[in-house]
Amino acid sequence: MKKNKYIFWLAFPICLALTGCAENPTEDIVVNKNEGKLEQAIQGENKKDSDASVPEKYTDQFQADGGKIEVSVDASVTGLEGNKPVVRVKPHLITEEEAKRWADVLFEGATAYEPGEKSKTEIEDRILQLKERISDQDKLLEDYGSQEEADRIKKELEEEIKEYEKQYASASDADEKIPCTWEFHPYGYYDDLPMPKSGDANYEGLDKTSQLIAQATVNGHQAMVEVDNREENDYRLNTQWFLYEDEQEWIKEETGTLSKEEAVKQADEIKNQLGMENWKYAEYKASEAENIQNVMVTYTPSYESITAFQGPLIDLKAEDLYAANYYYSSLSIGFENGVLTSVELISPMDVVQIENENVETMDFEEIYQTFKKQAQAQFTESAFLDLDATETGKIQIEISEITEGLFRIKEKSNTEDFLMVPAWSFSGTLRVDGEDWGKQQFLMINGIDGSVINTSLGY
Repeated sequence: MKKNKYIFWLAFPICLALTGCAENPTEDIVVNKNEGKLEQAIQGENKKDSDASVPEKYTDQFQADGGKIEVSVDASVTGLEGNKPVVRVKPHLITEEEAKRWADVLFEGATAYEPGEKSKTEIEDRILQLKERISDQDKLLEDYGSQEEADRIKKELEEEIKEYEKQYASASDADEKIPCTWEFHPYGYYDDLPMPKSGDANYEGLDKTSQLIAQATVNGHQAMVEVDNREENDYRLNTQWFLYEDEQEWIKEETGTLSKEEAVKQADEIKNQLGMENWKYAEYKASEAENIQNVMVTYTPSYESITAFQGPLIDLKAEDLYAANYYYSSLSIGFENGVLTSVELISPMDVVQIENENVETMDFEEIYQTFKKQAQAQFTESAFLDLDATETGKIQIEISEITEGLFRIKEKSNTEDFLMVPAWSFSGTLRVDGEDWGKQQFLMINGIDGSVINTSLGY
């Protein structure tokens, strides 16, 4: 049986692919455009006994954009200890067996089914649930904080009821669930939609993307596991998801909360159950809105016991000659009100080979001077403020962390795999008129040749 509402998750990366990124200045020293020098350095012998040039702390002050931007560096410095490898990796094709493993763990023993249309009984139950929500005006107001927002939600629920009432006439009398076959299909199979063809205005080549979806009822709620694979030269896609389709309908009934320690502990256990022991903690984020505590714990892969940096959003559709057109690797585990509600795996990689077990890298001071030169060229008022919206303000950049790790880059003219190389990340806080605009990673420097990595394009 076909389904009719699962275009959202593949639409997620496609929508992100349309996100643009700021141009780099002409002074940018771009990796892999140095006529083979990086490749020679990777294959060369490491003549350094050890890297004793890394300080524990570094301080500096300078200006950029003709004095419009103040940059202060008061940063802890963390270098890699021991060997600094260069690792060749390639995109991992997610398999049916991996989808089954996620279902075994995350469906908590519930039977996995093919996505299908709801039966009359299921539609009746759903309509009853929606009407009960609409009838409790006090609860809607409590949940959404204002009468205006409660009225908006009520209208949405009424529209959902109308849609179910339309489906009811053609729905089957019996619950005809089909056990999951664990087979991949061309994207669009589950939606029963005609795929656009090359040349159409909305053509995205989705027919070349394969998809597997399994559903189950977990603790009384509708859950799903989805896998998307794409192996094309325009862009590649390997993602795996677990989520609840109706989670917004019931999550506010949960009242639990998680501390950072509790969330990371639970996420670690889930990660290990999924067979992803080599993925290491990268980030914790928490927020609260409309009586829902949202927590996300993110991991990145490790190579030779070194954790990779978490990359930013990448432009999948970039036409740049050297662009990666492939998302950075991450595993994110989400909780709402203390309940696991999502697991998202993006761009897992396989190790092809170790190119160099301990490559020679530049001294820290050389790396820092490269950062300073690039910052003075790249940090401009227009890069941080929307001048079209007539925004103005005093811009301050505070570099608080300088860290060495592994980062993924694309090799020139190589469409099959990537390199994980030692790199230095410069991160800190952006302030405009004293207001904290959040922590961010400002620059990434290749530790081997000192080239500036364009993290938005992946080279």
